[in-house]
Amino acid sequence: MVCLSKCLKKPIATALLLNFLFGNPAAASAVAGPWDDFERHDFFSLRDALPSERTGEPAEIGFLRAASLSAFGKTEASARALTQLLARPLERALEMRGRELLMLDRRAQYRYGDALDAVAPLLQNARAKTPQLDDIRNRAQLLRVIADVPPQRVSPGERAPVAIDAGGRVPIAINGRVLGMQLDTGANFSAMPRRTALMLGLPIRRTGYIIGSSMGGRVTADVAVADLSFPDGTRVQNAIFLVLPDSALPVQGLIGFPVLAALGSVSYSGRDVTFGESGQGSSQEPLALSGNDLLLRVSYDGKNLLCRLDTGADRTIFYEPFYRRYGQQIAAARGPSVRIGSATGSHRLGTLPVSSFRIAIAGKSFVLGNAAMLTKPVSNAPNRGLFCNIGRDVLRNARDYRIDFAKMTLSFGP
Repeated sequence: MVCLSKCLKKPIATALLLNFLFGNPAAASAVAGPWDDFERHDFFSLRDALPSERTGEPAEIGFLRAASLSAFGKTEASARALTQLLARPLERALEMRGRELLMLDRRAQYRYGDALDAVAPLLQNARAKTPQLDDIRNRAQLLRVIADVPPQRVSPGERAPVAIDAGGRVPIAINGRVLGMQLDTGANFSAMPRRTALMLGLPIRRTGYIIGSSMGGRVTADVAVADLSFPDGTRVQNAIFLVLPDSALPVQGLIGFPVLAALGSVSYSGRDVTFGESGQGSSQEPLALSGNDLLLRVSYDGKNLLCRLDTGADRTIFYEPFYRRYGQQIAAARGPSVRIGSATGSHRLGTLPVSSFRIAIAGKSFVLGNAAMLTKPVSNAPNRGLFCNIGRDVLRNARDYRIDFAKMTLSFGP
């Protein structure tokens, strides 16, 4: 897994939110629970907790409703709701949240100029300094450079199986050259090292986009725009690639979430992958989006735990919140340290071994044999509500599985 861009946003504290409601206890009670779900990125609970839509509901509920729509892939409906909401007078903090989410919706629709317009009013005061504004400025810097790029387009191929090599890579054709690139749902953007962009003859747009890692450190990325094709004839036009320093990305490239989502679905069967295949497996688990992070619920000890789905990770990693709750049930001895890679370098963290240990997804049981559990919190983690990062070690056990971005489901074959 290479962590390319995580939203390091500061959530609005619940106490501050309640001040928005002018001391109305009933309104505060209606908002506090759903807002807590939103802060934890638990969009599954948020969707269940939201009240029925009604006239005159608090603006905060309107925002949370839009956030839920966006999380389940309904970005057009979310954008409409946010446009109506932002036409009203709002507290500054809520306006910032609304504009940021509208930017993410437009970016997910590959409408980069419109995404930039969504946050432009927040950037008019150049001297204002907050971590959230700095993050928005950074993302606006990227959007300015690609504002003229037409929306990404996909031309479906034959839906024939494409072979995956031992490293999880598939052949990608760009500018007449064929490269092995990994399909990585954990990458917020597609990416390639500078040496690859130069070899392919791609014009590099100087951007100065800063990528921060939850492990610390920063790296600056530029951008290239490319048309690419897969061996089955599937073509993607106007794909955005972050161009990273060679030292930051030791592979030829990654196909990240924006391209994968546009393919409609990605179906794995053994060492083959098929794009755009429809159908329904024997069991399904809903997926949600936090930005470009795919989230799902994993069952352990009778509890549903929020995790990330990361096809770019070789092994599953359980985070410190899981260790704090369950660690002593699983292992008493300290295991070897684990190296976690990111665009800003790799880091070793202490772990406990996790083996012969069962989790369930969509009612299907998986035995983990090579997972690791972090024993300390990861500083500056973008989502402290996550319990684990599900990697290919779990998914390989299923053999046949499909990630359906249109239906927002992970389904398993028989």
